[in-house]
Amino acid sequence: MRIVVVRSANETQEHASRSVSFAERTTTLIPFPGYCLEGSAFQGWSPGTSRKQTSKVHAVMTIPPWTILFYPLLMLSALATGIWLKGRQKPDPRLTPYERLWIGLGAFIGAMVMAKLPFILLDPSGMSDGSAFFISGKTILFGLVGGYFGVELVKWRLGIKIKTGDSFAVPVAGSIAVGRLACLAGGCCYGTPTNLPWGLIFPAVDHLPRHPTQLYESAFHLTAALVLAGLQRRGLFRNQLIKLYFISYCLYRFLSEYVRPEARDVFGLTAYQWTAMVLVLLFSWLWWRDSQSGNSTARSQLPFKQSPFSPEIGGEGGRRPDEGA
Repeated sequence: MRIVVVRSANETQEHASRSVSFAERTTTLIPFPGYCLEGSAFQGWSPGTSRKQTSKVHAVMTIPPWTILFYPLLMLSALATGIWLKGRQKPDPRLTPYERLWIGLGAFIGAMVMAKLPFILLDPSGMSDGSAFFISGKTILFGLVGGYFGVELVKWRLGIKIKTGDSFAVPVAGSIAVGRLACLAGGCCYGTPTNLPWGLIFPAVDHLPRHPTQLYESAFHLTAALVLAGLQRRGLFRNQLIKLYFISYCLYRFLSEYVRPEARDVFGLTAYQWTAMVLVLLFSWLWWRDSQSGNSTARSQLPFKQSPFSPEIGGEGGRRPDEGA
């Protein structure tokens, strides 16, 4: 049995008037000013019941509606965090300031376009009147892909052949770690109902404690930023850090979908889980392709070794390896 102690009689009446799930129908609501308690095996409670007569009771934090006012500030902070982390890195001397600017714009524009695109395409009416461009949500999964291929498009257009992904890995992870706090303030991207003590109540959804998946993901990206920074300092996974980050996030997102209330379509998996699996395969293939290309380049740059049965290099009948046939 679950008990949720609410703060007013109006809140109790509002909750009771809604069409709720079985889990909510077995929930007892008790007015209690200023706090919200949730527990199991919490039977026979009355205003005179002492805390010793209850069991497994803990406070549950409610996200106030006014926190949405912090959403724009946190989103700007996320952008500023990414720019600050990118600025702390030593610029690649092989790139001109003009090239670095366009690469950065390619990453930003590609991420913004792809993050919004799925929601726009799924909202034809909003797309026709323009509201889908401003009201509908964004998806980080598609945003990461858009940013990656936005950079690749700019590099292709400018004829840039050098690898630039490592310079984006830490800034992107740090930026998203802050950005997910904006999701928490906005009350979006929440999880499924839970009895865990750190569950949060989102009043715009219902009065059930839910997994704070925004905090889970923020912690993941913060940890990823720290790990990636350490790998970069040690020169590990050189030129592949962004792919390592994307693959890791896709695996995390696949697992975290089990505590998110998304629609489960084919074989009981969500659209995000299917997308994550496809992206793991895509970036694994790109990693493999880079490794094969790197091996070929390394072999072609090996010093020329003279055969003991051939004339001396540069001697009569001999030919330097760069002279052609």
